[in-house]
Amino acid sequence: MKQKMMRGMSAFTRIELVVVIIAVFAVLFALFWPFLRSFKKPSDHDQHISCANNLKEIGTAYRLWAGDNGDLVPSQQSVTKGGWKEFLTNANQGAICWTNYTIMQDDMGQVAKSVICPQDKRVAAESFASNFDNTHVSYFVGVSANNTYPQSIAGGDRNLGPGTKPSLDFHGQEFA
Repeated sequence: MKQKMMRGMSAFTRIELVVVIIAVFAVLFALFWPFLRSFKKPSDHDQHISCANNLKEIGTAYRLWAGDNGDLVPSQQSVTKGGWKEFLTNANQGAICWTNYTIMQDDMGQVAKSVICPQDKRVAAESFASNFDNTHVSYFVGVSANNTYPQSIAGGDRNLGPGTKPSLDFHGQEFA
């Protein structure tokens, strides 16, 4: 017995099936494209902005710390009052500039990552308390910055570039 073929019923051809599958993948790709782009490596501009934001946070920490400590930054306040002024008489004061940030850690939100520029090859410490030293700091400390000279620089990016000329990536945070 022969079966009758029903009219109006037809199946996809192979080409039509491939076109439908491609169309489905194209729609899914278009829907997930913004999500996939979020996994891209941060650009130099993004890292530049993040570095400048870190310096802004450090500048805010200076102001907060000074507000609580007689309007003096840590490098101007004596050790007995929580600063590190007496250490500035040492010949190699640059080797201990990291103490400036440990002193201000409460005003910096206890986040040691905020003293590392994303463009820097240095690695952030887990915290200010665990093995924190100059190898975990991207920013210099302007030990002579004070309110008397509002344009003095309290800190900035210590990766100024080779030689005596600062690179275009130089960031600075004025004290005032």
